[in-house]
Amino acid sequence: MVRVVPNAGVDDRADDAPSTSGKEYLTYFVHRLLEFRRPELESIAQTAGCKDEQLQWRAPAGDVDHSPFWYLTLPSEDAAVQISKRMILTKMLVEVWAEGENWDELRAAFEAFPGDRKSAWLRPDLTFRVVVESFGSSLPMDEQLELIERLEFIPFKRLYVFPPGFPAPIPCRAPYGSFPLYDVTHNTRAPYGYATPRHGWPLMVGGCSR
Repeated sequence: MVRVVPNAGVDDRADDAPSTSGKEYLTYFVHRLLEFRRPELESIAQTAGCKDEQLQWRAPAGDVDHSPFWYLTLPSEDAAVQISKRMILTKMLVEVWAEGENWDELRAAFEAFPGDRKSAWLRPDLTFRVVVESFGSSLPMDEQLELIERLEFIPFKRLYVFPPGFPAPIPCRAPYGSFPLYDVTHNTRAPYGYATPRHGWPLMVGGCSR
């Protein structure tokens, strides 16, 4: 059986630290078949060669069981990539660079994230896209652009933002990487109590479009 630990604050996580030497990822589940979402990922992980003792779930912020945002420790990044190719009930599997209950916390967490990891991706020779994800609502383009503009604290080297229908230059049509900016606030139409207010800035490892 895969271990499940409660979500803990930054100052209290030591007692609930992952029992493996792997890396923790954020899973963004689709909002259906709720009781099958974690078992599906566990089954795929086993198919990818992971053992139960190498896996660990950490509850979402607020310890909301049916939240779409759970944390999963995996033995390696390669395992995460292999799992992301087969998942159906998981929309995204991402490496969290920063998150917080408000923008100030998000900025502080980003600044505290290891510089060598950030610099490897925020290089001037790499193109990437920012994907805005808002649980419980579909944000219009102008609101998505407003959220992206609030990321002024991130030292983008080549960030392109285009209005709807505006053709992007060829280098931007196949970006090297994707950064989903997820925004969970009380003004969404999400089912009440399914997710706590949260902003996050992760690097996408894999996603499912099915």
